[in-house]
Amino acid sequence: MSARTARKRPHPYPCCRASPGFGNARWFGRREGVRRQPLILDLWVDTRLRAGDRWRKEIEKALGRATVAILMVSADFLASDFITNNELPPLLKSAEERGVRILPLIVKPCRFARDASLRHFQAINDPKNSLALLPQGEQEVLYDQVAAEVERWLRRG
Repeated sequence: MSARTARKRPHPYPCCRASPGFGNARWFGRREGVRRQPLILDLWVDTRLRAGDRWRKEIEKALGRATVAILMVSADFLASDFITNNELPPLLKSAEERGVRILPLIVKPCRFARDASLRHFQAINDPKNSLALLPQGEQEVLYDQVAAEVERWLRRG
């Protein structure tokens, strides 16, 4: 039995951690553009949490399993202490150490291009052309680009 076969995966499907940030719920409703077929994908979002869940532990587990992270970036996202102190550090570390793919999608005008920890990641869209500034048809093109990039990344391995 090879080392690759012998290793147990902590979860049967690749995990995609989507981090919408406070105030981005309207945009995040479109996350279903990242379809689960033909790939099998565990799309983990905070809305999975239910009353009684140990929410911090669940978020930490999802961050640890992630192979792709979709960051829906806005001023609210960047201003969130929880995101900047608890979610981004492990994701950025995983990007460096495990090759987790970081996919920023600029939802609203913000300081993304000036953010020291995120500006080095290529965003799906030009930060000057955030989703909020685009007509619906152009938004759909970006959603499809996110889905295509997730599919490409998951098929690589």
